[in-house]
Amino acid sequence: MKKSLRLQVYEKYNQHCAYCGNLIQYDEMKVDHFIPQKSGGTDELSNLMPSCQICNHYKDAHNIHKFRSIMQNIHKKLQKLYIVKVAERFGLINISEFGGFFFEKNRDS
Repeated sequence: MKKSLRLQVYEKYNQHCAYCGNLIQYDEMKVDHFIPQKSGGTDELSNLMPSCQICNHYKDAHNIHKFRSIMQNIHKKLQKLYIVKVAERFGLINISEFGGFFFEKNRDS
């Protein structure tokens, strides 16, 4: 990928991961295909999303609908883990439902 295109992807959401919203460093950014290549996604800027390592790995080659479904159910999986129950009981963590992707909340970025 040309550096100029990679920089455009990086700036697309002001140096944030399009999915979780965490600030990412340029050299740590993964370029995700919003529509996976296996589903006909292109290498055009409109289909490329800046992604952190974790989101890129977790989204894998899923389309956004499948990734959303995974994220909407992840809190249920967490609440079944005993260590998570303990952490919640002691106020160390607070599990909440998925609230949407960063790019959806920041469409004008």
